[in-house]
Amino acid sequence: MIQPAAACNNDHDACFRSESGEILAAILAAAIYLILAAAALLSTVSSTLQSLSSHGKTRTSYHDPKNSHETTGIFGVVRNFLLTGLTVNKCRFIDFYAVGIVMTLLLVCKSLVYDACTETNTRDDYHYWDGVFMPNSHRWMPTILLLTHLSRRYCECKWIQRSRSSSRMHLAGYLLGILHYLCLSFILMPHAPSLCRNGENDNPPLSTDIHGIDAKLELTFDPLSSAINHKYTLVDITAMVGCIYFQYEQHRYHIILANLRKKNISKTYSIPYGGWFNYVSCPHYLAEIMIYFTFFILSNELSPNTGDKFLEAYLGSKLCWIDKSETCLSLLITMFRKRCLILLAWVAINLSISASTTHSWYLKNFGLQYPRSRQRLVPFVW
Repeated sequence: MIQPAAACNNDHDACFRSESGEILAAILAAAIYLILAAAALLSTVSSTLQSLSSHGKTRTSYHDPKNSHETTGIFGVVRNFLLTGLTVNKCRFIDFYAVGIVMTLLLVCKSLVYDACTETNTRDDYHYWDGVFMPNSHRWMPTILLLTHLSRRYCECKWIQRSRSSSRMHLAGYLLGILHYLCLSFILMPHAPSLCRNGENDNPPLSTDIHGIDAKLELTFDPLSSAINHKYTLVDITAMVGCIYFQYEQHRYHIILANLRKKNISKTYSIPYGGWFNYVSCPHYLAEIMIYFTFFILSNELSPNTGDKFLEAYLGSKLCWIDKSETCLSLLITMFRKRCLILLAWVAINLSISASTTHSWYLKNFGLQYPRSRQRLVPFVW
């Protein structure tokens, strides 16, 4: 029988507290993404939220005083300044990816230190992750692909994409982007709670009594014979290949858009053509959503939740300040388990709204010249 790793005698408590903090950070990040998704939906009926979240060419319409509810008096002046004065150039998108890269690398280093202070399993190629034994390469795959995505986008912003001086985004939208990439790494980083091995060791298994049940933080599985053993499947391989493919497609459309700006000396916008642009107005947004969809597939959230009782004991023993009711713990566990699904929902909602706004801008500015068969985001559908 292969057991989870035991913590080192000297560093056990520090490692356990560290992992507990990362799990809480993942839950908090999931809660933030839920709030952002709700705010994005509200922006569809609020011109103020639309102005705060829009950027680039779609933001120009909000600079028109006619769109303000009040343009006279002190309130009107203050409102117009807050909506149009507090802006940064769209080229600062590069900051988002720099923050994401730095945060991800910091968490990777911290995780490597954490792994170093715990003993390895008797089979080094497996690790206990979210209630499921998984190959080490599999649990790190979303993080590796995320770093690839962030590094590519940083390079595109640095050397390919060129924003006009008039292309702006609101400071609130800029800070929202920073927040997104600060939280992103906590969602996609592998979380492997510190476990203790049965038998003789100086650190007795942690336990907590929740609802009259002694839930010890010690589990014993045989990953070679257990039904929950997770190996690379056709779905996993397809998701990995798909992630790389969608990153290539997004890069392709960013180049098309960048070339349009270089060719257009008059600094006016042009209609993009080629590839998915022949079917939708925002293929780069569609590719982004699909990239996050592959992250979700690789996150193992579709696997059976075999470790819920462990997580309940784990959170209950560490969070002395929260309500220990079954409802509260169940909510926290669900937030943690479904964190990648919540992330995907936020990205899909936000980019769908942006795609709809961009599509409307194209129709308004190009009229009959714009291809009527071209959809907003999903080919032939919407």
